[in-house]
Amino acid sequence: MLGSTLQDHSAIALELFAAVDAGDLVRVAALLDDDFQLHYHGVAGAISRETLVEMIRGYYDSFPGMRHDVLDVLPSGEFVTLRMITYAIHAGLYEGIPATGRQVAVAAIHLLRVANGRVVQWWAAEDDLGLLRQLGAVVAHAEGTKNVVRRYFDLLQGTGTGAVGEIIASDCSIAAPVLPVEIRGIETISQVVAGLRATFPDVRFTVHDVIAEGDRAVAAWTMTGTHRGEWLGVPATGRQLSITGVDTFHLAEGKIRRIEIQADYLGAMRQMGVAVGGQ
Repeated sequence: MLGSTLQDHSAIALELFAAVDAGDLVRVAALLDDDFQLHYHGVAGAISRETLVEMIRGYYDSFPGMRHDVLDVLPSGEFVTLRMITYAIHAGLYEGIPATGRQVAVAAIHLLRVANGRVVQWWAAEDDLGLLRQLGAVVAHAEGTKNVVRRYFDLLQGTGTGAVGEIIASDCSIAAPVLPVEIRGIETISQVVAGLRATFPDVRFTVHDVIAEGDRAVAAWTMTGTHRGEWLGVPATGRQLSITGVDTFHLAEGKIRRIEIQADYLGAMRQMGVAVGGQ
């Protein structure tokens, strides 16, 4: 029964993207719950079903014939994670950029929550900066922003210098699919950082790349560490974990105001010996 449910949820997620590719907005709307919410990195607040349908309609004008190539589908309970690349031709105005006729490929990770045969929530992280680069837009290399982001990862692993308040704004918030609520405030964030180090005493972050534009940045990373305390509801296993992720940062006045985390939590659960996805 569980395996069947997981397959059903995966099928609904795939049908949603197929409907987007086909330009079937009626079917797209039908697959979304009446109280549907989309959480898109870089956008404050949730996006409703009606607003999303209009956004997709706008994408058709800018990128007709767009196609989603799904690389991985990972179901777990009510959730389905999809890793994909979107292919399209830039044939209309997008973010102030006139049509270039260029073929673009945009990597993305999507997390959908499915209930009663419809998508209730959707978290989306797409390589927007990579898209702008492919369109030939001038993207400033904000070295100061990159430096703050790298100092943040040094802070996480305990190798940084200086006070937390030097790089984290007092009203900073952190959002991630595994968090029931957003983490808010520098004191709470400091406690979370301390908890991470206690859970993974030898934690290390390898930052593969930081792409920055103005006060926004995206960083791809790999975290390694020995699981010595409860994490994601799993007691300490003593296992060495390796977890990949992508974080989106929003800065103001040289400090981090918001972080949106997308990571391979399902892979982490498997490494800790938890059976997920019907396995």
